[in-house]
Amino acid sequence: MKDDQKLEALGAVQSGVRPKPEAGRAWRFVLMLLLFVILVILGIGSWQGYHLSLRISEQDQKLETVQPSLERTGARLAQVETQMEILSQAQGEFLQALKDQTSKIDGLDQRASQQGLTWQLAEIQTQLRMAALAINAFQDIGLALEFLQAAKKAAGELDFSALAMVTAAINQDIGALMLIPRVNRTELYLTIDQLRISLDGLALRQPIARVQEATPEPVVLTGSTFERLKVLWQALVDRMLHLVDFRRGQPGPGPIPTQTEETVLRQNIALSLTTAQIALLRREQIVFEGSLDRVSTLLDHYFDAQAGPVSSAKDVIRTLKTTPLDIALPTVDNSLTALEKAKLTLGERP
Repeated sequence: MKDDQKLEALGAVQSGVRPKPEAGRAWRFVLMLLLFVILVILGIGSWQGYHLSLRISEQDQKLETVQPSLERTGARLAQVETQMEILSQAQGEFLQALKDQTSKIDGLDQRASQQGLTWQLAEIQTQLRMAALAINAFQDIGLALEFLQAAKKAAGELDFSALAMVTAAINQDIGALMLIPRVNRTELYLTIDQLRISLDGLALRQPIARVQEATPEPVVLTGSTFERLKVLWQALVDRMLHLVDFRRGQPGPGPIPTQTEETVLRQNIALSLTTAQIALLRREQIVFEGSLDRVSTLLDHYFDAQAGPVSSAKDVIRTLKTTPLDIALPTVDNSLTALEKAKLTLGERP
C-alpha cells in the first residue's frame, strides 16, 4: 500500500515538472504564422517596388523625349529675359535717380519758409525736366504723363496768377501726349516669337499639274473684203493679247525648293523674324517693315497661300506692320518756357 502511494506521488511530481505538449504546439504555430506574415509583407513590398521602378523608368523615357523641346524653349525664354533685364535695369536706374532727386526735393521743401516758393518752383521744373527725359530717352508716354500731372498739381498748389500760364502750357502738353498711340513692345516681341514657332512646321507649296494650252481655232474668212479684214484684225489682236502678260509687279510663285533649299528657306524666315524683333527693340520702323515684307514674300512664293496657317501668318504680319515704332513725340518745351517766364515775374515781386 505504501509502495503504491509512493509511485503515485512520484508520478505527480514528474507530471508537474514536464512541459505540456499542447502548449508547445501552440507556440510553434504562432511562430510559423508570424514568419508567414513577414514573408507575405516582404513579397508585396518587393512587387510594389518592382512596379514603381517600371513607372520611374517610363517617366524617365518621357522626360528624355520632352527635354530637347524644353531646352529650346528655355533658350528662347533666356534671350527674352536677358533683353527684358537690360530694359528693366535701365528703367530701374532711371527710377532710382528719380527717387534720389525726389528725396532731395523733399529735403529742400523743409527749409525756411522764405525760400519755400523758390523750392516749389524748382520742384515743378524738375518734374518737367523728368518728363522731357522720359520722352526723349525712353519714349515712355505713361511715365511722362505722370511727371506732367505731378508738375500740374504742384503749380496748382501755389496761389500766384503768374503760374496760370504754366498750368495752361502743361495742360497743352498733356493733351498732345494723350494723342500718341501706346505700343506694348513686349507683347509684340512675343507675338513675333510665336509666329516663328508656327512657321517651323508649315508645309511648302505642292507642285501643280500644268494644264495643256488650248490650240487656237483656225480663222475662217467669209463674206466681203471688209468683213474678212475685220475678222483678220480681230484674230491678230486676240493673238497679241495672249502673247503679252500685263501682270507687271506681281511675281508668280517660286519653284519648289529641294530639301537643302527648304532648310535655307526656313533659316531665312527665322533670321528675318529675328531682325524684326531687334528692329522692334531699337525702334527702327524701316528695318522692321522690311523684315516682315521679306517673310511675307517668302510665304507667297514657296507656301500655299490658300492654307489656313499661311493666311493666319500673313494676317499677323499685316497687323504688325501697322504698328508705329518711330513715333514723332512732342516736347514739353512750352511748359519749361512758361515756367521760366513765371520765375522771372515772381522774382520781381517785392
